[in-house]
Amino acid sequence: MLQEVVFKKTLLIGLVSLLQFMAPALVAVASLYLLQLGFGIWIFIGSDFAALSAIVGVIALAVLQPPRELDTRLIGEQGALALGIILRWLLLLAILLGIGYATKFSENYSRRVVITWAILTPAVLIPVMLALHGLKLRILSDPANARPVVFVGLNDLSMALARRLQDNSALSMSVAGFFDDRSPERLGDGGAPLLGRLPDLSEYVKTHRIEVIFIALPMRHIRRVMDIVDELRDTTASIYYVPDIFVFDLIQARTRDIVGIPVVAM
Repeated sequence: MLQEVVFKKTLLIGLVSLLQFMAPALVAVASLYLLQLGFGIWIFIGSDFAALSAIVGVIALAVLQPPRELDTRLIGEQGALALGIILRWLLLLAILLGIGYATKFSENYSRRVVITWAILTPAVLIPVMLALHGLKLRILSDPANARPVVFVGLNDLSMALARRLQDNSALSMSVAGFFDDRSPERLGDGGAPLLGRLPDLSEYVKTHRIEVIFIALPMRHIRRVMDIVDELRDTTASIYYVPDIFVFDLIQARTRDIVGIPVVAM
């Protein structure tokens, strides 16, 4: 039963993601086609507008994809998505102008159709992409679709991350609890659900089909971290290590990557 639910969830999210991928090209080509009909231009195979539609479709697939991460600090999530679509649409138009200038075929097209299409298409594309984005967020935010998560190590860092996961429903993660070798008396009453000690982790993950594991042990216990990863090798859970970079008390520490290799700037 659980596998069926997971399959349906994955299938539904996959279908929405496919629509997000195809929508820019479909909207761009469909709007061009409808405008041509509206201006009395009939499209047939081999015509100039048929060639333009094909070129628009290919470029739209390559250029108009929304970014995986949105910079929402100033204008919010929807504003960032809309702005990204507008900027990418301008890039698509620039590419078409470059192709038209290089091939000298731009004179074969109705300027009224092209200009109207260039102005109206973003007005249609933005609501469509916002609707698909919202639909995907609703699917991911459904508690029934949340992936069960456990933490290895109960400390300030793991509890802070757990709170953020619970506060951000779009991440679709449900915190089941924590594993730590220390007794509840030593840990204190922090309100965090303690599921057991570290040796109990592997069996719990298999029994409860945990999908995500965050290891938040101090760096000095890196050997124990590697042992835990080895114990979980026959599970399907995704495992992430949360480094305690704050142990160095580096107020200006920040993470970045250099040619794909993650580093911590000290």
